[in-house]
Amino acid sequence: MQRAGLIMMRVSAGLFAILIAAVLAAGAGAQTVDPASPPAQVRELLKLLGEPAVRDWLNEESRKLPAAQGQSSAAERPSQLAAERLALARARLNRLGAVVPRLPDEARRGAALLGRELQNHNPLGIVVLILGFPLLGLGAEWAFRRGTRRARERAEHAPYDSVAHRLRATGVRFAFGLTSVVVFALGSIGAFLVFEWPTLLKQIVLAFLVAAVAWRVAILLGRLLLEPRLPDDKHAPRYRLVPMSDEAATFWHMRLGLFAGWFAFGWATCEVLATLGFSQDAQRLVALTLGLGLLALAIEALWRRPRLHRALHEEPAGRRQREALDWLLTAYLIVIWLLWVLGAWGLFAIAIVALVLPVAFSVMNRSASHFLRPANDDVSPAQSASLTTVYVERGLRALIILAGALFLARFWEVDLVQLTGRETPLTRLVRGAFSAIIILLIADLAWQVLKTLINRRLATAHG
Repeated sequence: MQRAGLIMMRVSAGLFAILIAAVLAAGAGAQTVDPASPPAQVRELLKLLGEPAVRDWLNEESRKLPAAQGQSSAAERPSQLAAERLALARARLNRLGAVVPRLPDEARRGAALLGRELQNHNPLGIVVLILGFPLLGLGAEWAFRRGTRRARERAEHAPYDSVAHRLRATGVRFAFGLTSVVVFALGSIGAFLVFEWPTLLKQIVLAFLVAAVAWRVAILLGRLLLEPRLPDDKHAPRYRLVPMSDEAATFWHMRLGLFAGWFAFGWATCEVLATLGFSQDAQRLVALTLGLGLLALAIEALWRRPRLHRALHEEPAGRRQREALDWLLTAYLIVIWLLWVLGAWGLFAIAIVALVLPVAFSVMNRSASHFLRPANDDVSPAQSASLTTVYVERGLRALIILAGALFLARFWEVDLVQLTGRETPLTRLVRGAFSAIIILLIADLAWQVLKTLINRRLATAHG
């Protein structure tokens, strides 16, 4: 440390001597210096620069200089980033406004493109093709369900008391439902193998087929969780993973099905527009318009959702609290849609995760506790709590958090694989956040396990 300080003092002295010599030379004016014979101060400086310690110190300082410049530019980045985002949002709105008068022309061009491809085909044959592919899929699914009717009936009457029985019954019901969807998809795809399709029409029909399959899978998952009661169905409540009333289960199953269907077929519509040659701005405008439908469905479900605590909401104070919460959530949903319109994808992703994550945690905790309850329901909560429930709940919570992190990384355009090999302030921040989350999850798991063991020991001692 002392040697480094001595070197710095010597370098500074040399530079100062050079400056003094230059000033004196300028003041004298008449004195000239032979260029072949540098001054003594310059020779001293060159001698200092030739020392290995000085060269190492200068190299180290030169490496620090870009980092300091990067920190100064990072300090200016937030304001610059905000200005750029505002400019991009304004440009996006201008493009969307400019595409409105062009939308009819683009629709006519797309229709003309499709018409030119179909002009050499029989219209009746086109109708048969379009109607044939879902009919073949539905026919294959009907045959499968008819062939497995007795097996499904035996599964319906299987015992459902213990955790093992519930796990087996849920797995069998999900397997039958998923196989039905797969059979429908394979039967529909068979239409593309049997008949000759125009290229453009095939792409359009395949887009809606993918949307239909995705919608069916969403309905299957919703039914697995909610299991709405159908007419003459006596077994629906016991298969319901999320504990709630029949009214609430039917309500949410219908709304989630409508939301998933609107989203899936809206996505397929945008894919069809791209196939027909619509511009990206026109596709965005149609997508945002369809997004208004998603917004309307979410707001309608929010205001008409069944009341979980009727006695509380019958009071004036309870009704006011509910209405205030509904208005706040309505404004929040509108803000999410506006962020989508403006293209503020980072804030949009954060708003979605902040809305969905608490709901997912609540549904997951209630489902796990209900599904993993012991055969005898007439026990205290301390006795009914088990380590298996804790492990399942915390494992599912970790998966939900991981899914939320991947969702945010996707919209923030963060490559998590590349971040592990870089050493920047951003990578250190991301790694620190992930480390903090992992520590919190482990601490939460340890606390829940300890609390469960203590409650069980106290329950055994008092019993």
